[in-house]
Amino acid sequence: MNSRLAHRRFRSGQRQAIQRSGSPAVVLCFGWFFGPGAKHSEEMVAQARHHIGLMLGPRDSHVSVIHLADASSAVTAPLKAPAGTFNIVDDQPLTKCQFVDALAAAAGTTLWVRTPGRWCRDLTWERIMAGACW
Repeated sequence: MNSRLAHRRFRSGQRQAIQRSGSPAVVLCFGWFFGPGAKHSEEMVAQARHHIGLMLGPRDSHVSVIHLADASSAVTAPLKAPAGTFNIVDDQPLTKCQFVDALAAAAGTTLWVRTPGRWCRDLTWERIMAGACW
């Protein structure tokens, strides 16, 4: 199933659940969390420290992210909003390539390798150095 079809089915399921409940509802859809305490972003920054940028999906596709601090303050905003679905993400989405470059900047380094996630799944700095031919 492609991601657009999956997204449409997810949204349709949300609407149906809200309608069945018979009462007003607010649905919050969060983007990728990042910041201290978001384990996946901490791991991606750790990889960036080793000059590796992990991209999940096509490099020019977008990723919607939100810092943990922004997410926590955004949770209270819809309490006064009408029923509906709200996307809780940064207002300027990044391409996945821009995202990994931002991770590298946060790690204070530059990337030597930008790679899709499936290639990087078991990749560690030790394995790169063990397999190096120089």
